[in-house]
Amino acid sequence: MRKGQRRSNGLLRADAAKTRLRALETAMREFAEHGLAGARVDKIARKAGVNKQALYYYFGNKEQLYEATLENGYDRVHRQNAPEDLSAMPPAAAMRHLVEIFFDRVNELRDVVRLVADENRYKGRHIRSSSRIRQINEPLITQVRDTLARGEDQGVFRRGVDADQLWLSIVSISQFYVSNIYTLSHILGKDLDEKRALAKRRAHVADLIVSALRP
Repeated sequence: MRKGQRRSNGLLRADAAKTRLRALETAMREFAEHGLAGARVDKIARKAGVNKQALYYYFGNKEQLYEATLENGYDRVHRQNAPEDLSAMPPAAAMRHLVEIFFDRVNELRDVVRLVADENRYKGRHIRSSSRIRQINEPLITQVRDTLARGEDQGVFRRGVDADQLWLSIVSISQFYVSNIYTLSHILGKDLDEKRALAKRRAHVADLIVSALRP
């Protein structure tokens, strides 16, 4: 293959990747707002600036597009939670760091939270057919397990804490606040989406998790 042909093929692949990503980002907004049942493929295609046939070429059908959007959503949440060396940090500080990063990500990516809520209406049917979503979540789960074990070994965390339950608490406490922020604001009569309220909640969640681990 000539050099010019290789360059041309590379540009085509790059353009295809950009088109696919643009379609996924548009699909995220549409599925988050309307759910799988209410979102329309032709509307996603139009807003993404691609034709409907291109979407079917990249993703197959509407449910496969929904599954790919879920994968992209989980990937966006956990991209900033990529494995890093936390061993230099004291266990309590490392655990706080993990909680705060996760809280920040779900707060920033509220469309993903809404999308996951919609998927639970289908009892996780599309997640179960994905080969990637468990892998995407695994680094954070491993970090929680490793940090917990290190804290137990150093005597700063109590023994007997179930690592999976700890991970579930980190995820559920953060996601519940974000997914219910408007109804909770009305009930308490205060704006929980305001910057200071978010910072206060973030600190409280981290304090709650770390305090629960102390001997």
